[in-house]
Amino acid sequence: MAIVKMIRFLLPFLVLIPLEMKGQFTISGKVRDQQNGEFLIGVNIIDLVSNTGTTTNAFGFFSLSLKPADSAQICISFVGYQSQVVRLKPPKNQTFDIFLVPGLSINEVVVQGRKNNRHETRSISRMEIGTRQLQLIPSLLGEKDIMRAFQLMPGVQSGREGSSGMFVRGGSPDQNLYLLDDIPLYNVNHLGGFVSVFNPDIISSVQLYKGGFPARYGGRLSSLLDVRLKDGNNQKPAGSCTIGIVASKLTLEGPLKTGRSSYIFSVRRTLLDLFTRTYGLLNGGKTMSGYTLLDGNAKMNFTLSDRDRLFFSAYAGQDNVFTVQNDYSPSIQYPYDIQGKTRVSWGNQCASTRWNHIYSSRLFSNTIIGVNHFGHQNSMDAKLSDKVTEEVMGDYNRELTSGIVDFLTKTDFDYAPANGHQIRFGGGATFHTYDPSVLAFSQNGGGLPIANTLLRSPRIRALESEAYLEDEFHAGMFSFNLGVHLADFFVDKINYPTLQPRLRASYQLSKTMSVKGAYTRMVQYIHLLSNSDAGLPTDLWVPSTANIPPQKSDLFVLGWTTSFGKEPWLELTIEGYYKWMRNLIEFGDGESYFSTGSDWQNKVVRDGKGQAYGLELLLQKKEGQATGWIGYTWSKNFRQFALLNRGESYPYRYDRRNVLTVVLNYQFNEKWSVSGNWVYATGEAVTMAFDKYSITAFDT
Repeated sequence: MAIVKMIRFLLPFLVLIPLEMKGQFTISGKVRDQQNGEFLIGVNIIDLVSNTGTTTNAFGFFSLSLKPADSAQICISFVGYQSQVVRLKPPKNQTFDIFLVPGLSINEVVVQGRKNNRHETRSISRMEIGTRQLQLIPSLLGEKDIMRAFQLMPGVQSGREGSSGMFVRGGSPDQNLYLLDDIPLYNVNHLGGFVSVFNPDIISSVQLYKGGFPARYGGRLSSLLDVRLKDGNNQKPAGSCTIGIVASKLTLEGPLKTGRSSYIFSVRRTLLDLFTRTYGLLNGGKTMSGYTLLDGNAKMNFTLSDRDRLFFSAYAGQDNVFTVQNDYSPSIQYPYDIQGKTRVSWGNQCASTRWNHIYSSRLFSNTIIGVNHFGHQNSMDAKLSDKVTEEVMGDYNRELTSGIVDFLTKTDFDYAPANGHQIRFGGGATFHTYDPSVLAFSQNGGGLPIANTLLRSPRIRALESEAYLEDEFHAGMFSFNLGVHLADFFVDKINYPTLQPRLRASYQLSKTMSVKGAYTRMVQYIHLLSNSDAGLPTDLWVPSTANIPPQKSDLFVLGWTTSFGKEPWLELTIEGYYKWMRNLIEFGDGESYFSTGSDWQNKVVRDGKGQAYGLELLLQKKEGQATGWIGYTWSKNFRQFALLNRGESYPYRYDRRNVLTVVLNYQFNEKWSVSGNWVYATGEAVTMAFDKYSITAFDT
């Protein structure tokens, strides 16, 4: 029934395809970096004669259909690269690759006395930060990070120190979908959120959607961060090495076969534990503590033919926080020594294989098969021994673990039937295995066991499947993106099928001004139970079950964009949004990650509601010697549970009414630049204690 509804919804637009294709010819190809052969994402391809164009997709491929004419002059432009103009003699279909030269971009192209001042506007609620721009943003201790950069944008907030994730338009950290080369990641933070898992040295492009989500994406309520990694230099070997306090990095890349295949490998490790271990040894070695961060990326790609490319990718990362206590005695007279060790670790590991295929100048596909694992462990060991005989008098061991394993596959198709018309469709499935929490506890005394307990939440297996159809087209001054996302979650012998409509539209008021709007329904089949008082990621990822329905949201966005001033343009964007959320869950009063109990479903309150709305302003300059932006957000964010706060609505964590950010960069020349940022934010809502009482033990 859901598929029938989807076809009926888009049928009026699909029947127009044969009429659009009549009498047109198509040019297609790929755009690459001339120096290293990297495929470039989001490059503008514009015909200066008809003033129509397109952009390259996530794999550098483009397809542009044009009406017959005496000639075509194709302008290829991209920020940070020199523009090119290719002159063609149609009418005939043509395929060619374009190589752009890095350098200062040309802001105008003159062809037969005509100036290219076509106003290009980005999609509503979509943000981009280029890798070159990222390098100019100042960062603490010199460690660049893409998530920290986006936290300076309107509508995106960071949590308090020690917390992880981003809070986008009133959402929680679990409501953000993080994609690393199409593989979803669960925990994306090192150092409690100070550094993300995305190594900036190997990032090719990154996009953040805060709303107006295309139908091809699903699974989260609040945002999408799509990170694409470099493929590696296919022209010559290259590498880099940096040493820093936060992280030291080594990156190697080069061709496996020049011009046809390449590799890239990068590893990163923090040096903080070397300082803390040394400090502990200098103080007698009785107490040692530290933190280690280690992650690595590896990627290879092969050009099998002009129509086929194959990719192999892998990522592994692990964080460890530890404390070791040796020979601890409360007093000299105390006859025993106490030794102990605590350890908290978490990390992601994933691997994937992708295949790109070009069926024709109008049809492109990408197929991926992958595996993803996230795990978290919290352990504590203690031992009591006699000072004189060193005999072990007793020991205590506790270990709490949780984890997720995913096996996934997905195929996406891009079809360009006509100029200004793009159709995307596809589907996939993910098999999930959840181990929400496993608590192992043992205690021994005098060589005899006192306790040996294993408490385990039931392992849950689920199948998540999806299919989508997305139609993007232009009609005069109007632009539309209509689509539907179908999803189903099979768990505990029940199904949760959903139909999620997507609508995005814009109207060009003038060459430099447009208004936009979007409506999105999103469904999320996974929840995050967070202990807000903990400084480490002591969180539980849990699925929807027969007792816990999936989260849902409806989001409306309305925006206005204009460009003004002399080239390069200043761009001003104003957006307002309103979001409803349903079926939220939280830990109940007195419950947490560490509270006893075998099943997490008994620790939560459910059927929560959320409401968030706000206004965002962004003034941005992307090109020229002076670049940067000014962002402002006014917002409100509430939650409501029948069994929390007497059933009354309350401000959600990190509900900050006003946030103002200023980021400025000035490039003097290729070697020297100066940059700075400034953030002002009002405080978050808290409830202070107003009374106290004490409990006195009674004599027995």
